[in-house]
Amino acid sequence: MIHARAARRDDADQLADAHIQGWRVGYRGVFPDEFLDSDDFANERIERWRAWTWTEFAGSSVYVASVAGRVVGFSHLGRVREVAVCDQVGIAEAAKLSLADGGEVYGFYLHPDAWGSGAAAELMTRSVVHLTALGYRAAVLWVLRD
Repeated sequence: MIHARAARRDDADQLADAHIQGWRVGYRGVFPDEFLDSDDFANERIERWRAWTWTEFAGSSVYVASVAGRVVGFSHLGRVREVAVCDQVGIAEAAKLSLADGGEVYGFYLHPDAWGSGAAAELMTRSVVHLTALGYRAAVLWVLRD
């Protein structure tokens, strides 16, 4: 069974695993293998989730997707950032795309084991419901061009 719910601190290790593995498989060939496979990369994500530092985004929320009780991914969302930050678009280009009082999905990752399971659709639906409840009529999700 697939379920989307608010994240809890005790989800941290499973969230970190989904984040790490999602990057390692999804960004293979986009970022250097040495970076993706490094212990530093994994440890930074583990420490960040354990410290629950996503709260640096004021008013943001994190939702998780679980399949058969296992947390397999997350969506981090809230108000659109004032200055859009994107690895593949320059600031001048990004400014044209910003939404004045919109929402933003800051991060959306699933463990590769869950790709194709329907967990992404359930999680995105939960994210849209949350952003709509906050009064946002539109939202943005930045993605890498590659």
